[in-house]
Amino acid sequence: MSRRLRESRKYLRLDRSFKVSLHKVGVPASFAGCTENISQGGAFIRTKDWGAFQKKDQALVLSLIHISEPTRL
Repeated sequence: MSRRLRESRKYLRLDRSFKVSLHKVGVPASFAGCTENISQGGAFIRTKDWGAFQKKDQALVLSLIHISEPTRL
């Protein structure tokens, strides 16, 4: 059975990895990371710089997702 069929949530997660840039509020430096999973309510992001973040820190997450085929609207 595929993971998609086993998912019991109302909204499915996107568990594909994407490279991201994390920008912590009030800090001029940025940190590199990679998504582990993304859902409508949030995202889990892996980074080697996890020690730079404290509980309830705010950060901006930027990602450029490359689409290999044209998207039709």
